Amino acid sequence: MKTKIVEGYWICPKCNTRCRGADQDCDNCGAVRTADVKFHLDKNAPAISDEKDLALAKAGPDWICTFCGNTSPAGEENCTGCGSLRSDGNWRPSDKKPDNLPETADSREEREKEAKIETTATLAAKKPATPARPLTRNEKLGCGAFLFVMLVLFIINCFEKPGRIEIKQTFWERTIEREQLQATRDSDWKNRVPKNAVVIATSSEIRRYEKVSDGFEEVEEEDFELAQVDTKEHEETVDLGNGRFEVKTWSEPVYEKVSKGTKLVTREKFRKEPVYDEKVVYDILDWDYIDKVVASGSNSPPQWPDIKGARHDPPQKGDIKEYRRKEQYWIEAVMEGKNEVFDFDELNFKPLTAEQFNQLQPGTKWDAVFSGLGLLLRIIRPDGKPL
Repeated sequence: MKTKIVEGYWICPKCNTRCRGADQDCDNCGAVRTADVKFHLDKNAPAISDEKDLALAKAGPDWICTFCGNTSPAGEENCTGCGSLRSDGNWRPSDKKPDNLPETADSREEREKEAKIETTATLAAKKPATPARPLTRNEKLGCGAFLFVMLVLFIINCFEKPGRIEIKQTFWERTIEREQLQATRDSDWKNRVPKNAVVIATSSEIRRYEKVSDGFEEVEEEDFELAQVDTKEHEETVDLGNGRFEVKTWSEPVYEKVSKGTKLVTREKFRKEPVYDEKVVYDILDWDYIDKVVASGSNSPPQWPDIKGARHDPPQKGDIKEYRRKEQYWIEAVMEGKNEVFDFDELNFKPLTAEQFNQLQPGTKWDAVFSGLGLLLRIIRPDGKPL
């Protein structure tokens, strides 16, 4: 890779005169080379060989005075137009800046901006969580009233009061969910068949192919080699921001595959050899849910429905069996001295059992305990114990 530094040029925005890149003023009209003026480069511009000019080119980009707009070289601490300090100016945009450039207004602003962002992030991390909005007076009153009402209802419900009830009607419903032993037909290789499968048929089939050596053979194939057919030139231009450019050039060889003719090579031959295995067609038996049978009645002893269907030991395809049983009981009753009928399906906060249901026959009367809100809690047997 070769590197050289060359001088560019700029066009005066006032009189359209072409000026040397290093010139800070137009040779024709004296207009100042402002920050918005762009540098251009001739394709075959000669390399700068003078040591002093090279040092100026490598010193860094020019800087722009924020007071008079004049352009000054990087090494000048004061504006060449008005004498203002370089620290109050701004660096001209550049593709490459040397390390340890003196600080200017824009670089200082950028540094302070980064420091501010870092400080803000640190403070945000340390900042305590924003406290929740306090409740208003009305909101506090509303919450207090709600809690008070709930507390009163809870206290009332905790009180118990005796009563006497008469059973009017009883209702029951019993359900049995059914499953059937059903067969699902499938096929697979013998080593994958489930243990409880019923084999229907077997056959010998090709399961896979193996690559088997089948000797050697001589074949003719084209012979290639990589040969350089061209050279690709690359050039990279870097604007130094002071009227000069750094130009890097390098060459890259271009290769292609070029035929050398043909050659004989010996290769091993292979053939596909089939591997047979036993394929099995089978039925797999499993219990599947099919439906449910329901029995219900009123003012009568509860009974379980007949699940029907065939049953064998051991089970066979098509057999029926119980999957799950469910039962539900509810009763209509009336309090002595009142004509209002109520129903219940729980005692002591638990569903009615068959034993309790069978004792609560229509026409029977029972002592009972109610909550303060009128919920039936317990029914008392003649011996004084809860039913």
